[in-house]
Amino acid sequence: MFQPHRRFTIRLATMAMAAALILPNVAKADGMAGFTAFERGDYPTALKEFQVLADQGVPAAQAALGQMYLQGLGVPQDYATAAKWLTPAATNGSAAAQAQLSTLYLLGMGVPKDEKQAAYWTKRAADHGVKRSQVDLAAMYYQGVGVPKDMGQAYFYADLAARQGDADGASIRDVVAQNLPQSQVAQLKAQADAWKPSQQ
Repeated sequence: MFQPHRRFTIRLATMAMAAALILPNVAKADGMAGFTAFERGDYPTALKEFQVLADQGVPAAQAALGQMYLQGLGVPQDYATAAKWLTPAATNGSAAAQAQLSTLYLLGMGVPKDEKQAAYWTKRAADHGVKRSQVDLAAMYYQGVGVPKDMGQAYFYADLAARQGDADGASIRDVVAQNLPQSQVAQLKAQADAWKPSQQ
């Protein structure tokens, strides 16, 4: 039997640590040599290429370095160093970095545990259109983790994820819909129809 509270709690506990490797999307824009090296498993070359760009403040390269330290790819796994590189990338609009940084704050890995910071970065990534972050944010609003409980926002973000084909998003949306007046559901659907990903 479907148990929404238990399922959403499990969802939050595993948020992006199972994070799909978003590196290909963030690295392509600025550092093809690093991306190509990464793809073939040549992590020392990827590290060298990304480091130069990251030091110059290129968000995609900072996000890529953060990803490497997060997963221990060619470097010792180091959550604090991952957070060091993910933070400026996230601040400068990297949705991948925002999604991963939110998990570090939620779990207190490499940074102090801080549910409000986790929710802040999850929302930034969700507003950029990151499907998993939309699901995570819906679960956060449903439970009141780092944000006040808000069934309307839980429905809205779950619906956005469901529209991208996410089964968890569809499940959350359907459960939350049972607790909302149909007029509000219709209004939230209209908002989702008009929604566009943030460019910042």
